Amino acid sequence: MLLHPMVLAIRRRRAAQGEPRTQALALGPARSLPQPRSQSHPHAQTLGPFHQQLQARTQGPAHPQLQARTQGPARPQPQTQAQGLGPARTQPLAQALGPAHPQATAQALVLGPARPQPRARARARQQAQARVYQPHQTFEGLSDRVCIQRYRLTADAMYHLCDLLRGSLGASQNTNFALSVPDKVSTALAILASGSFQRFAAQTTGVGQSTASRVLGQFLEALIPHTPDYITFPTDPSTQGQTMRDFLEIANIPQVLGAVDGTYVNIKKPAQDSHTFVNRHRTYAMNMMVVSSARLEFTDVLARFPGSSHDSSVWSQSALLRRFRRGEFTPGWLLGDHSYPLQPWLLTPLAHPEGDAELQYNHAHKRTRSVVERAVSLLKMRWQCLHASGGTLQYSPEKVNRIFVACCVLHNIAIRRGIPLPEGLDVDEENETDLEEAAEDSSRELGTSGYTSLEELEETDEETEGIAPLRQVRQACRRRALRHRVEKQRGRTVRARLIQEMFG
Repeated sequence: MLLHPMVLAIRRRRAAQGEPRTQALALGPARSLPQPRSQSHPHAQTLGPFHQQLQARTQGPAHPQLQARTQGPARPQPQTQAQGLGPARTQPLAQALGPAHPQATAQALVLGPARPQPRARARARQQAQARVYQPHQTFEGLSDRVCIQRYRLTADAMYHLCDLLRGSLGASQNTNFALSVPDKVSTALAILASGSFQRFAAQTTGVGQSTASRVLGQFLEALIPHTPDYITFPTDPSTQGQTMRDFLEIANIPQVLGAVDGTYVNIKKPAQDSHTFVNRHRTYAMNMMVVSSARLEFTDVLARFPGSSHDSSVWSQSALLRRFRRGEFTPGWLLGDHSYPLQPWLLTPLAHPEGDAELQYNHAHKRTRSVVERAVSLLKMRWQCLHASGGTLQYSPEKVNRIFVACCVLHNIAIRRGIPLPEGLDVDEENETDLEEAAEDSSRELGTSGYTSLEELEETDEETEGIAPLRQVRQACRRRALRHRVEKQRGRTVRARLIQEMFG
């Protein structure tokens, strides 16, 4: 490798002056020089004075300073270097770290002096504090009077719920201080009974608001699948016969299987399509349809329609109506107010009664149908989350529907066990009753001219194949309107015959 000309000049000058190589370490390690050639080499005679002097230097004894630097003692450790800075900075850290850290002095130069805080105090600060859990309060050990006041059910009824929902509400084994099944049942019932949006539950059961909200969702998911066990419409002859006898004792109206009505449950303003939830009271609500027995039990519940839906519209889309049309409950009918259409299986009062017989029928109809209004009032007074005085349910419409169905199930459990209302609560007539607004003409008869029966209209279905979609929609509307017209005419016949038999 060729050296820089300036470096070669410096080396030649020093070699000519006989200056020792004291700067060998500064210029880096000495380069290996070529071995001297022997005298027998053909080119040995050509070595000049510079090469001869350089050969003498490489073969002779090493310079004393160079030997001291290359073969002397090892480089001093960082402790000897730190001595120039004094022991004030290095001694505290070395004492704190102990003899297990040989490089304590070197770290002291970087970290600086040790903190004056004791090591034990720093360790106590870093240690995690133990979590304090508030004790949970359940219905266990409480009297029936206190249980009814707080949870609207007796202790036996709540034990029954715990056994029913134990498979779905069982505590997880991977959580610390997990809620037991009685804890969850007590928390959910306290929320439904108070209507205070988890504040009362946090005070009575000792859980936080977020935990109470999560427990309520788990309780609803566990209870809803058991709805068919507690809300059933009478289907077998024995049950239907008992239901008809119970209604007959009220006002002597025969063959009544239930009373139907609608009620509103106030909710917060939904995020989507909020205008469809505004009811006739100008509030955001859900329209719930219920059917009650003479014993104030709910036999059918439909909870999924917004507040702007009319009662007749909800009834027309119910599964119970389709079952009546298939003839599953013949003979037998329901009683409804002016909001529902007159049908052979749904009797409504007369809008303009004439004569004593029709007046007596309206009076008996009102007395018999009042059971559903009392059942709804009892439901809302027992579970104040549904009552207007309880405020507005701060949940989505889907969750409000589940809450309503769960409250109906709990209501039936309380009715079957004969559990009274808490002291200080009385059944009121808060249930909304629709005004007599165009009740007699609930089904419109526009576009039905030219057809006299459903059979004649259905014969034209084959002709609608291949025509424009708009015409098919019009044909379907005419068919539906004609069906309502025919059912209304049959309902008038049934009602007239009933009035003649009862009061004629």
